[in-house]
Amino acid sequence: MDLEQILNELDAILSKYREISGMDNGRPSAGLAGREIGPLITKAISTVRKISGSESDYTLAITAVAGEQEDVPDRTGLVFGVLKALRDDIRHGRFQPVADPVYFDAPAFAGFLNVAMQQLSRGDVKAAAVLAGSTLETHLRKLAVKNGLDIEDEQGNALPVAQVVLEMTENGVFGSDELQRVEEWLAVRKAASAGEAGQISEEQVHTMIAGISAFLTRNPV
Repeated sequence: MDLEQILNELDAILSKYREISGMDNGRPSAGLAGREIGPLITKAISTVRKISGSESDYTLAITAVAGEQEDVPDRTGLVFGVLKALRDDIRHGRFQPVADPVYFDAPAFAGFLNVAMQQLSRGDVKAAAVLAGSTLETHLRKLAVKNGLDIEDEQGNALPVAQVVLEMTENGVFGSDELQRVEEWLAVRKAASAGEAGQISEEQVHTMIAGISAFLTRNPV
């Protein structure tokens, strides 16, 4: 695949997002955001899927944050943050688009957590918690599959992540201490998705992001 062509395609989407969001001139383009942000999000998701594969960490992350409630703070920014993470990983040689995508789970997830930390530094506490929690959920499902556990029911529907976590604990994938930490992080992510701002502090989310990063290292997929 032509890497420069891929990078140009990603840059064009990011440039359009900056135009729509007003990042280049300090204010949104009048009437543009309402008409074009939805199609641009759809294009971002399809482009990430095309470049990295339908089951890549980038695709799983961008579809997870795009599926959050509309009122989650900076939900749109998170979508394009994942696209930028893919663009940066390709630019710096951390991801090589191929016909059968190669997965770089830890580095890719670390990139998503960096985006979450950037959101937090700008004061977007709930947005940071949503992205960090989505990253954790994706990793947990991959970890379950790695250990031979089902992540879908008989009808092919995804099992609740809480059930997946309990099954991993029961099967010795990780212990009760890890279970407690994971449940705490998932609770923060749930509160963020529900817009419960009063229940989440910046320090809590900062600790959560650092803890998830260490969890990924201890439990690779």
